[in-house]
Amino acid sequence: MVVDSTSQEAARALGLRFFPTTVFVNSDGVVVLRVTGIVGIDNLLAIFAQMS
Repeated sequence: MVVDSTSQEAARALGLRFFPTTVFVNSDGVVVLRVTGIVGIDNLLAIFAQMS
């Protein structure tokens, strides 16, 4: 989780345009997936399974 500044520096750095957006980063620090909207638990678990 990232708490952004009032000027939205983190959002701009990550290329985020909508809220909520979940960004998945692998162990090398590479963004592997961006999901706009709410990520339900079933989808979250599936994403984690694909990343491992």
